[in-house]
Amino acid sequence: MEDLCTPVAGSSKIAAYSMPLVNPVLYSDVTNNDSDKTFTVPANTIWEPLSLFVDFLSTATVGNRILTFYFIDSSGIIFFTLYPNITQTASLSYLYHLSQSSYIRAPYSIGKFHYFSMPPLFLPAGFAIRVHDSHSIDAAADDMLLYLLVNEIKI
Repeated sequence: MEDLCTPVAGSSKIAAYSMPLVNPVLYSDVTNNDSDKTFTVPANTIWEPLSLFVDFLSTATVGNRILTFYFIDSSGIIFFTLYPNITQTASLSYLYHLSQSSYIRAPYSIGKFHYFSMPPLFLPAGFAIRVHDSHSIDAAADDMLLYLLVNEIKI
């Protein structure tokens, strides 16, 4: 039986596109004292974001925090924004989960857990995903732990 993933006429790109596209990679940024984080797609790579999990702990500084999720192209233009409109006050820990999962038909919350769906996206090299507190209440002290699961395709 012929191997269909063997490069045709020496083209490694043809082989890459014909291989299974499931290659889950987990990225994380768990640096404390930061409520503005960005993940950028590396060179020669395409990301299909599968899941984005955020653990956001607000300090005692008074103010309403609202997380916003941006999908940005390589020239810095925001082409998709997810604005959950969940208000998080001081001294709380909320968990946010974005997913491509088909079981999330509409945003919903259970206690401190907040679930949202995101559309299927393929992000080429240089594109980015940014999560931040759009009100920047205590940006240098609030803690945001971010976990991004992508299907990573090397080209």
